[in-house]
Amino acid sequence: MEKVNLEFWRPTVLIQTTNISLSAATLCGAIGASDVPIEPLEDFIERLDYKSICETLCGPRSLATWAHFDGSNKYKSMLMSSFIKPTRVWLRLINQRIMPLDHYTEVSKKRVSMVYFFMTGNHVNVGH
Repeated sequence: MEKVNLEFWRPTVLIQTTNISLSAATLCGAIGASDVPIEPLEDFIERLDYKSICETLCGPRSLATWAHFDGSNKYKSMLMSSFIKPTRVWLRLINQRIMPLDHYTEVSKKRVSMVYFFMTGNHVNVGH
C-alpha cells in the first residue's frame, strides 16, 4: 500500500512543482468570484431576522416555520417544501455548486441564510 501525505494544517498545496496558497482569496480568484468579507454573513447567521427570511423565501402569506433543536429554543432548519420556486432554484445552485449536498428535505440555518443573502442582493464569499 502506498503512503499518502495528507497534511491538512498546511496553508499551501503542492501542484506539480508550485506551492499554491489555499486561502479564500485564492479560491475566489480561481473561479472568478469576488473576495468579499465573510463577517456580514456570519453576523447575520448569529442574529437572524426570522420573519423577513420566511417572507422572502416562502412568500408573504406563508405559514412556514423553523425546526428547533430538541429541547431548545434555537432554530436549526426549514423544510424545503415550504420554499417558493425562486428560493428552490437558488438552493439547488448552492447545493450543487457552492456547498455540495445531495438531500433537500431539511435546509440548515446556514444554507437558509446563504439563500436569503443571494436573493436579497448581498455578496457571499464562496471561497470560504
